[in-house]
Amino acid sequence: MFLAKLKEIFISKNRDSDAEKLMFKAEISAPDDIQEVEFSDSCNIDRRAPVDSRCFGGAISKAFKIIVAIDDNIDPDSSLGDGEIEIYSSNSGERKAKIRFKSDGSIVVNDGGDYAVKYSELETAFNNLQQQWDTFANAYVPGGPSAVGTPPTALPSTADITRAKVDTVRLP
Repeated sequence: MFLAKLKEIFISKNRDSDAEKLMFKAEISAPDDIQEVEFSDSCNIDRRAPVDSRCFGGAISKAFKIIVAIDDNIDPDSSLGDGEIEIYSSNSGERKAKIRFKSDGSIVVNDGGDYAVKYSELETAFNNLQQQWDTFANAYVPGGPSAVGTPPTALPSTADITRAKVDTVRLP
């Protein structure tokens, strides 16, 4: 096992296959000990760690080393609760875009304080309101030269968009 400092990231074929791999040039033991190592991460995540991130790796053989973990040197978020996960991008040592998966099952995007909506539910409620307005407006009977027009009878609207609210997703 070894600790290293990330110096460069590139995509290349590793020495044992024709597969494209994320490769690092890493400072292993001293500033002049720069070695090419493959980054082996969990599946379904593509990432490019910032240069100068701390890396933890291991030797598969004398000539083949891999990096298995990266620390981007950004302080941990103390507001993260037990069982919660936050995925974020970073630039110049700061968190930028982020998604937090909270232990109550909700998802918060970029510190969002507003609710997401289900478009189909919102569209249904809007179409219902539009139909009610059209019915109301079309009920007007215009008057003639000697008669006053008859206004439509106003009915309370039953339009409701509460079903469109997604309680489990918060957006900025």
